[in-house]
Amino acid sequence: MLPIAVKLNDIFTFNIEVPYYNWFYPLQYGEEDLTSFSPGTISLNEVKGVYVHFPFCSSLCSFCPYIRTNIHDANLRNRYVQQLICEIKSYQRQEKPEIQCVFFGGGSPSLMSPNNFSEIMEAIKTVFHISSGCEICVETNAMSLKPELCSAFYDYNVSKVRIGVQSFDPCSRELYQLRATVDDIVYSTKLAHSYDLQVSFDLLFGHHGQSLETFLVDIEKANKLNPDTIEIYPINLLAVPDRYWNSVLSLGLKGLNARTRLKCFKAGRDRLLELGYHQWSGHGFSRSPEFDLIYHRCVYGTLGGIIGFGPGAVSFNSEYIKWNHPSIAQYMSDMQKQSMPTFKIRRVFDYERLLKKIVIELPYYGSCNIEGVEFIPEISNRLSELISAGVVQRNSSDLVLSDTARLQYATLMFYLLPKKDKDVLGQEIFSDCARLGNKFRADMLWL
Repeated sequence: MLPIAVKLNDIFTFNIEVPYYNWFYPLQYGEEDLTSFSPGTISLNEVKGVYVHFPFCSSLCSFCPYIRTNIHDANLRNRYVQQLICEIKSYQRQEKPEIQCVFFGGGSPSLMSPNNFSEIMEAIKTVFHISSGCEICVETNAMSLKPELCSAFYDYNVSKVRIGVQSFDPCSRELYQLRATVDDIVYSTKLAHSYDLQVSFDLLFGHHGQSLETFLVDIEKANKLNPDTIEIYPINLLAVPDRYWNSVLSLGLKGLNARTRLKCFKAGRDRLLELGYHQWSGHGFSRSPEFDLIYHRCVYGTLGGIIGFGPGAVSFNSEYIKWNHPSIAQYMSDMQKQSMPTFKIRRVFDYERLLKKIVIELPYYGSCNIEGVEFIPEISNRLSELISAGVVQRNSSDLVLSDTARLQYATLMFYLLPKKDKDVLGQEIFSDCARLGNKFRADMLWL
């Protein structure tokens, strides 16, 4: 277990900065031999959202740890879409449950043809009733967002596109091996707005060679393009591909320690607030104080379950958590042979159902209502420690984080995990550190 503790009389809250910025809860570990499982096993009554994974990219960025390929083959992508549709339709029931959100992740879903997108949406509509005002979000690459795809988004009432900007700084973009240009970012932003699509920018911080000044310039340049929301993420150095480390070596860049990375986050947050943005999540900032994402309220809150489609996709409700095998090739082979992907599944433990509001929703959103929430002694004691230290305030039936604690929301997520979960995730962090050797220095973890 990571020896995490609250730091007193310091500008930050904990002695460690956990290198992951968020994760699913319940955690994906263990599995049960549920040989009788079929899509019909998962109750759809509490499902509020759908996740669709599109794992194709025009090029592979060095920072990205997600499941994707850069095979340039439209026929392969079309075959993948048909197999994805087959998985979606395997959940078809007599009654259509209503969903409130659809999220397309990747990869680069903007590489879909308009017909691909239309086919997937029609398949979803055969299984689910899409509620009035359903939130539909699509991750995009600035280089591949085109008018014909935006037109399809408009026809299906897509709410928002997320553009992976990452940085405007030429050196940072070289490190990240980003092929899209700043001109592409400007064009795709204007294009999306012309179709009445909300735009979100993803910005990364904490990478090798970055200075606080270049990160703040990134925020200024992002703000001038008038996105509706800006997400600022710390780079996950324990999960980046080898091409990142090769790029670091070839460019001769020096890594930042944990304290410097946190100072970047604090300065970035403070500047976004000065510019009139409102912090709606651990890393998300919106121009509107009313902004929220239903999909995130399911994943990092307690609104309802999610059904995920594609390699590596996660599905969960109050009974089960299921995750598909991450291999794209195996997914396509499985769907062709047996119309069902290889997956792991386990039942959700009672304590996980009880604690998700505390261990995930409170850190991620900065507050939560605990009326009617049952605490196990381990978590109750930990909350008492945090309240005594001024990290958490209890106002009637609400828990609220201090501004300082929000800077380390992922570390707070880890701190609040029950010992069983903390051991699993801590071992994963130790294993990743050991695998990287001296690439990941101790001062990148310890404050």
